[in-house]
Amino acid sequence: MNQPHHFFCVQLKMAITLANSRNDLATIRDALEVSAEMYRKDPNNVQDYVQRHLLSLSVWEKLRFWDVYFEYLMENCSNKSANYITLVTTQLIVMATHMAGLGLPDIDSWNMIEKIAERNNLGYKQLIKLRALLTHLQQLRIGYWGVATGKGQSLQSYGMASPHAIDVSDESQQPAEASGLGRSWVHSIIVCSAETEV
Repeated sequence: MNQPHHFFCVQLKMAITLANSRNDLATIRDALEVSAEMYRKDPNNVQDYVQRHLLSLSVWEKLRFWDVYFEYLMENCSNKSANYITLVTTQLIVMATHMAGLGLPDIDSWNMIEKIAERNNLGYKQLIKLRALLTHLQQLRIGYWGVATGKGQSLQSYGMASPHAIDVSDESQQPAEASGLGRSWVHSIIVCSAETEV
């Protein structure tokens, strides 16, 4: 890692740790969002986001942070005229993207997203689509960067299973199909968003 990038990562980790000790969730939230925008190019010209280097912080493992962050996203979303399910789903997509960017284990990310989704009355169809999207994001990250290292996690915690796991022995439910479902669903959201803006 080059020096300015490394220095910024260390400074941001210290700021988040201090904010966490003060229960300053707004600062942690802002740091999360900034870390998703700042990057350097790796030797293959791929963007190496600062966020990827923040996994070791314990705040990301806490459902309380993600609950507060979700509420913040809901209060500050730009398209409040959309229906409630669309608003909830869109904010959960933002959260899933951050969780994958941080390198949180898939099962931990999914458990937190699922709890928040169920509290907000998301139906099973939206849950399936969110699960497919999170799996796709995790596969992309792991495919390039490999398994994230941050805490003493077993490799099994990076599996793509969930409490409501799909039986992959059924050929109609292979992981490639789930990834395709996630991509199509994201495309349909983009198309719907573009249509509502016209």
